[in-house]
Amino acid sequence: NEGQYVFFTIATDGMPTAPNSGDSTDQDQRDFVKALRDLCMDTPVQLVIRLCTDDDKTVDFYNKLDEELELPLDILDDICGEAKEIYDNGNRWLAYTPLMHKIREAGSMFKLLDLLDERALVGPEIQRLVTLLSGSPNPLPTDSKQFCEAVAQLAETSKPVFDARLKRNGPFVNVPQLRGAMGVGGGCCTVM
Repeated sequence: NEGQYVFFTIATDGMPTAPNSGDSTDQDQRDFVKALRDLCMDTPVQLVIRLCTDDDKTVDFYNKLDEELELPLDILDDICGEAKEIYDNGNRWLAYTPLMHKIREAGSMFKLLDLLDERALVGPEIQRLVTLLSGSPNPLPTDSKQFCEAVAQLAETSKPVFDARLKRNGPFVNVPQLRGAMGVGGGCCTVM
């Protein structure tokens, strides 16, 4: 029906292979890409490929798919790998939690979750995501400085969350890093 989507998650520990074969060929890889394209042409689908391996060749293959193909596709590593990618791509202000990872594994129409491991979010995107994560019943200010002050108060009074990158509980955002990302100072030198 119009407006409905299928969320399709593939969990894999290796490269695409033909039936009855354990070796991945260039043809197998092309066939896999064609199957993904055909699926996306025929069905309103959001794809998630959940990698269950640390094999560099496999990870590189799937990450290149995500970069090169214009498909509704998100490639996910394990929670610690995703947390590191998100941090390395400039979203240092965010505590990547098991709940966020589960939501991304299941697929989401909330595009900002897909962008987290691809690039640093910008002001309005950060505000939208933090507002959602904060659970605040009141709207947060739109002015960057006031927004950061309001989030600092929320972070101080909110229950701690498990940060997969740090492997410990803490606030849902790193406020000094948030200030730096929002361009209001106080964050570019924070080390955790």
